[in-house]
Amino acid sequence: MKTLRIITAICFFLVSTSIAYSQDTAMFKAKIHKYQNKVRNGKILTITGTPLIAVGGILFAVGNHNLQLSNDYSIFSDESQRYSIRGTNYEVLGLLIGEAGIALTVTGIINRSIGKRKITQYKIKLDNARSGFYYRPDQAGLRLAFKF
Repeated sequence: MKTLRIITAICFFLVSTSIAYSQDTAMFKAKIHKYQNKVRNGKILTITGTPLIAVGGILFAVGNHNLQLSNDYSIFSDESQRYSIRGTNYEVLGLLIGEAGIALTVTGIINRSIGKRKITQYKIKLDNARSGFYYRPDQAGLRLAFKF
């Protein structure tokens, strides 16, 4: 009779911890999936923003070069005005594209770092939430573990 009570108590604890474990693990797995998406989106933003910074810098340099040409050849009034308008357009476009690239890159870096940190936190919590019977090759027999 005593053995039956012990086995019943062990089964009760196993069932109660498995229910709590399944609720915790579902939440932790959902959080891990959410932050994995955040890391992926951060990579996409960073990969998209970096070339935009380069393109914006090139356009700004071209516009600045055209403005310098218009200032050097100020004798020709028609060409100087044409070059200065084109130069300012390239500079403005380069600045806008460069700023958009910087915004995307910074946002991507922040999302990646937050996502990686949270994934490691929730993986540790998921590992700590496990309970049940465990068997390792270096030990003799089974081990019953409850994590509270």
